[in-house]
Amino acid sequence: MSGITLGGKTLFFYPSYALSEDYNYVCIQLNGTLKWSHKIKPVKLPIEAPKVNTNMVVAGWGKDAWNASNASGRVLRQGIMKWVSVSVCKAIYPIKWTPRMACAYNKGKTTLCLEDFGDPFVYKGVFYGQFADGTMRNPCSAKSDPVIVADIVPVSTWISIVTG
Repeated sequence: MSGITLGGKTLFFYPSYALSEDYNYVCIQLNGTLKWSHKIKPVKLPIEAPKVNTNMVVAGWGKDAWNASNASGRVLRQGIMKWVSVSVCKAIYPIKWTPRMACAYNKGKTTLCLEDFGDPFVYKGVFYGQFADGTMRNPCSAKSDPVIVADIVPVSTWISIVTG
C-alpha cells in the first residue's frame, strides 16, 4: 500500500477518501518510535459499535474558546462525550448518512472547538471514532450542537492493513 509523503511523514488516505463527512479516514506513519508507558499506550481497534450512550473519552489540542489564541501554548484537553443515536445528528445535519458516520454529544458539558477535527473517541482503550464535522454553531460552549464522528468499525480492517 503506498502513501503520500509530506514533510517526512507518510499519509495513507482511505481509498474512497473525500473531503466530506463520509470516508473521512487518513493514517499517518510517524518517523521514529514511541516510548510506551503507563500514560502512553496503543489503542485497540473496535470489532463492533459501542452501545448508545456509552461515555467516550475525547481528547485534543484544539482551542478552548472560539476567539482564543491559545498564546500560552497548546494544552492537551480531554472530556467525556456520549456516543448517541445517529437520529440526534440527523435532526441537525441535512446530509446523506452512511454506516461510516456516528454521532456524539454531551449537552451542556464537553464540547469540541476549532482545531479539534480528528480528535479520537476512546472507550476502555478502544478507538471507536474521530471528530469529523460539526455545525460550529456555538462551538466551544455549553450551547454547542452534537458532532459527526467518523466511525472506525467499518474501516478497522483497512487500518490494520495500513498499520501492520
